[in-house]
Amino acid sequence: FWTWHRRFMQNTGGPVQYWNIRREYDGDPAKRRAVYYSPVDRRLHLEGAEEGWIRVGAIGDRKPVAEWRMYDTDHDGYFDRWEWFDAGAGEPYRIAETPGIRNIRFRDDYAKMFRFYNETAVPEATRLNKALLAKLLALPSFDASLPENIIAADQPKISPGERRYLLDVQREILYRRFRAEAEKIAIRRADGEDFRSQIASPERRKDSQNAQNLIVLLSRCDRHYGRGEYEAVIPLIGEAWAIAGKIH
Repeated sequence: FWTWHRRFMQNTGGPVQYWNIRREYDGDPAKRRAVYYSPVDRRLHLEGAEEGWIRVGAIGDRKPVAEWRMYDTDHDGYFDRWEWFDAGAGEPYRIAETPGIRNIRFRDDYAKMFRFYNETAVPEATRLNKALLAKLLALPSFDASLPENIIAADQPKISPGERRYLLDVQREILYRRFRAEAEKIAIRRADGEDFRSQIASPERRKDSQNAQNLIVLLSRCDRHYGRGEYEAVIPLIGEAWAIAGKIH
């Protein structure tokens, strides 16, 4: 089913769920739906889709949260650009380009697809989400609080897929907060004084160097995070936060 929204398709049913449902659009008609698995978001996607989006919100309340978008920029049938937006924002707060990602094609073998997704993809995504969240929750002096509606939505009755999606949302909220807080610390000290005069104290010069190291680490975090490589992100988060703690 399809909402009559953004891309219009005839002979589709409704009303349908607006929030927390991913839409993917391929402008070329096909006789059979073919799907593939992307390790970037650990989800199944429509092969040949040129664009996709999911509006995150109405989780325990009516409020919008975010929007995540996907694009096939090189027209090879697979998403290679990912954008993250605050709800209602005109510009993304993060972008990931992911050429060279090794997708898994299922074509129209739906039995194989269901087995893989339920037995491999969802458990693995859940495990990695929990590991990354545990790292963020353990950072000293980091505000790891989550909105009450997000916490309340995690109920025993939800399915493994729904819980995994909720963990996706929690991870994105906290990673973005970590990224913003660490960057704010780095920016404050990287260029906060006129170092051309050479009168900055040794402590301030050291702060500037640590701030630059932090900026570089955050770029590495973003690269791995944007590619879904969470096992590589986890130690970098700890290293970046430790450096941030040394900056006065």
